[in-house]
Amino acid sequence: MDLSRLTDSELKIALDTLAAKDRETTLQVLFHLIEFERRKLYVEAGFSSIFYYCTRQLKYSQASAYRRIAAAKCLAEHPELAALLLEGKVTLCTVTA
Repeated sequence: MDLSRLTDSELKIALDTLAAKDRETTLQVLFHLIEFERRKLYVEAGFSSIFYYCTRQLKYSQASAYRRIAAAKCLAEHPELAALLLEGKVTLCTVTA
């Protein structure tokens, strides 16, 4: 992918768009983790915990898996966090701190 051909404006718009999509995708991952854990589908997949599923199947680092699982639990308890995550007003790190 040759980004050098983009104008400064095009590059900024593309990066802003990608960051927004990244927040959206992360939020969807959290919602899916909530439901996946609720159904205990990690057991059916051969894992003893959602953490092992995240690190071994989804290939998240241990820190990334922990943050996502902890954030998913917070989101399940406080659904109002969804809008704040989407807007970038809070991050996985701040939600789990």
